[in-house]
Amino acid sequence: MNHKTISKVIGVSPGVAIGKAFVQRRIEWEFIEQDVSIGLANEELEKLLQGVVRAKLELEQLKRSAGQWMQEEQLAIFNAHSMILSDPVWIQEMQDLILQQHKSAVWAVKETSEAYIMRFREMNDDYMRERAVDVQDIADRLIRVLQGRPEDGYPVFDEPVILVTNELTPSQVAQMDPDNILGIVAATGGENSHAAIMARAMEVPFVVLRQAKGIHRIQTGDLLAIDGGQGQMFRNPAADVLRRMRDLQSAAIRQRDQMRVWVNVPAVTRDGEKWELHANIGSIKELELALRTGADGVGLFRTEFLFMERETLPSEEEQFEIYKEAVQLLKGKPLVIRTIDIGGDKVAPSLMLPKEQNPFLGYRAIRIALDRPDLFRTQLRAILRAGAFGPVKCLLPMISGIDELLRSKEIFAEVKEDLRIQSLLFDVDMQLGIMIELPAAVMQADDLAREADFFSIGTNDLTQYMLAVDRMNEKIAHLFKPIHPAVVRAIAHVAQAAERNQIPISVCGELAGDSTALPLWLGLGIRNLSMTATSILPLKQKLCSSERQSAVAKMPDWLRVRTADELRAQLIEFSMLKGAFER
Repeated sequence: MNHKTISKVIGVSPGVAIGKAFVQRRIEWEFIEQDVSIGLANEELEKLLQGVVRAKLELEQLKRSAGQWMQEEQLAIFNAHSMILSDPVWIQEMQDLILQQHKSAVWAVKETSEAYIMRFREMNDDYMRERAVDVQDIADRLIRVLQGRPEDGYPVFDEPVILVTNELTPSQVAQMDPDNILGIVAATGGENSHAAIMARAMEVPFVVLRQAKGIHRIQTGDLLAIDGGQGQMFRNPAADVLRRMRDLQSAAIRQRDQMRVWVNVPAVTRDGEKWELHANIGSIKELELALRTGADGVGLFRTEFLFMERETLPSEEEQFEIYKEAVQLLKGKPLVIRTIDIGGDKVAPSLMLPKEQNPFLGYRAIRIALDRPDLFRTQLRAILRAGAFGPVKCLLPMISGIDELLRSKEIFAEVKEDLRIQSLLFDVDMQLGIMIELPAAVMQADDLAREADFFSIGTNDLTQYMLAVDRMNEKIAHLFKPIHPAVVRAIAHVAQAAERNQIPISVCGELAGDSTALPLWLGLGIRNLSMTATSILPLKQKLCSSERQSAVAKMPDWLRVRTADELRAQLIEFSMLKGAFER
């Protein structure tokens, strides 16, 4: 067999796996649109409601069986699925199709779920786009129940395999025997998918094909070699390639074992400078992984999932309980909660957001919060109350000018006064910070620093807005370069403003966890980074073998570099020549 390299893959769970492929195709249900008579509509509605009950019972059984090896945080995914199944708005939409348009229960589920799946898939936000898989998983389960089909048992393998599938769902992962799954290859998905989060918790290598049609070239029995860290896959590799991948696998195992040593090691440079390496999370279930990787805290808790995985707005109590749970899990480590960062590109039916031609420049984030003070106050109350149980900071997204910050501070103070009058426990001294992710905020950094308690530089959005590049647009994605002279100079300007005004500053986003950029943070004196949890240990290892002064001396030169490629090359060369990183 000729070996085949499939290079267009994305690594979403690190590690190297070598083994035979087992291809599991997703069952595509065939539907015929079938109207029912008016007299039978009520029977179809009853069939739907009973199906929902049976589907929820299946989820409970699946959760119990998966509980033998899954942590509670991963099992919480099935609580969310059960909650969606019971969502009154979703059920109402299906009910209307049955009673008003006389559709069958199965067709009502299909039509309603497809509309939600399409909305999620069209979103520009990576995390929210991955929620389409959850809706698909829920709909598949409910349709199967309505059609009276038994649940497919998970395949029994004669030997451990690399699972190959079009789309990996949480239900599939929950049925896996971790001892028999060497790795995973999927046609769709990303690092924010629930399946990827669960795979990382299991320490199973996982890659996703950039071109979904490539999945059809893989046959059961093919020998696969995948690298979930570097994003590589080989089908039926030649002997020399297989030998190299086995060497990488051995090295990856050694590195993983070595990385674990760093979990409880403080993030301190060789010249004694203490750093804080925090995790970015999107939900409670991601905290377990963050804590296992030695995170010093949470630098960015995205709260959008509270609003997106449901059709009704979360109450103050619901939000408070989730924030409080996060605080308690962190056991004294800091938690930075970002207020809702939602907009025209993210679907939240309960907010009734307008369809926009350019959602990135539209009605979103702090603009919605200030326009909807009822929504804003509810969230601020929950965040402030959670602060009574541990160290919490509040972070405002997409601040473009001083007026937005001053108005937010007024509302923040008013909410504190309301809580005081009601004799509710809250953090009286909670800090209110802002994300620096717009060019306008960069240019007004000194003004904003005089009013904000801290800065958090959002490198993903700052790069997008500085370079006017949508990284999800394949035609121009190659122009999305966070290590770009304009972006780096903007960050340097903001860091200097923070230092002049003596407020803390952190960097979050993909660039924070990119080891190539570490000399920049050393040179700029930024000692607080927040990143994907899996980036923490490798970055900590490199940080602990680094010294600051040589980077400080080079910083003026780096700020004068004219091209992104040249800047990246100089940073890599610096790391190698100065011995800043262990190699």
